[in-house]
Amino acid sequence: MRDFDRDIFLGKNTVPIVNDTGKDSRKPFLSKGILKAYTDQEVEVHFVVDGDGMPEKWRNQFSKYVENKVILHQLTRHEIENYLFDPVLIERALKLKYPQKVGDIPSVEDIKDILLQCMQHTINYGYTYKDAIRDRLQKLVSLSPEKEIVLAGEKKKERDKHYSWTDVEQEARSITKSYANLDFDQLVLVAAGKETLSELNKRLTKEKKMCLSQKDILKCLEVNDIPGEIKHLLPQLRSKAADPLPDKSQK
Repeated sequence: MRDFDRDIFLGKNTVPIVNDTGKDSRKPFLSKGILKAYTDQEVEVHFVVDGDGMPEKWRNQFSKYVENKVILHQLTRHEIENYLFDPVLIERALKLKYPQKVGDIPSVEDIKDILLQCMQHTINYGYTYKDAIRDRLQKLVSLSPEKEIVLAGEKKKERDKHYSWTDVEQEARSITKSYANLDFDQLVLVAAGKETLSELNKRLTKEKKMCLSQKDILKCLEVNDIPGEIKHLLPQLRSKAADPLPDKSQK
């Protein structure tokens, strides 16, 4: 409780951000009750989670689990790194870092093709994509069991659907297989982010003797590069006590 003595909740723009361990964490739900008990006020708790490559069925399942507990924001993309999968942005970053090698820098179309291959690689080859999907599914089914309708005599009855390890493994295999032949825009949503950027760097190093860190890419990020999803999310995370955002329609 030492932090409370430093008045971390005072000041109109104060919004504490707590990093956590993922979807199976109980902290976001516990913190709401603790904060209410301490402040005697209703405190909004926003839970921002990666998309984790989950199809709509499992995204909806998790939404039901957190309903009325916290304000949930599920990213549409696998993880935050996926928002850097922009060939134009990557070309701009390469030109800034390697101005003496402009003639060797791949074109936007070539970068898009390399990214496509890197994303496919994370799903189909080196990275254990299926196992990661299985682990996430295992957590989801333990948090929020799916409901199924069964017959009890002549009456229908709702009960929790039991998923064995084999069921979860088969579901993970099915999901992974369904992603095998997606196009570029679809892969941007579900490919493994960190592994794709790592694979991209391997290709750039081997073929062009170049490399890019996330910091290099972020340094070149412009407002127009930010997806609408993120632009929509950020104002929702803004403190209610903060000054209102300027109305751009009024000049």
